[in-house]
Amino acid sequence: MSTLMSRSQMPKPKFRVGWFDKASHDCEAFSCGVAGTDRWFKASITDQVKTNRLRVWCAVDTEERAVGFYGLSAHSVGAETAPAQQG
Repeated sequence: MSTLMSRSQMPKPKFRVGWFDKASHDCEAFSCGVAGTDRWFKASITDQVKTNRLRVWCAVDTEERAVGFYGLSAHSVGAETAPAQQG
């Protein structure tokens, strides 16, 4: 029979995910291996989040360094720009 661990006995997670916060997340060392994405992450998401054009969840390590992110942005495409139905 196994014994349940208390919260204080559980190992601390290596990463956590939460809303992007420029003030507490260290973004300068972020690198996903795609230069354009790295530049965009470091230079543009703060303004896009502030103006509500983008929602970003950021994965950070135990030292609050950004190690990954997921972003959502609303966008629409008019029916006139969609290709004609085929078949």
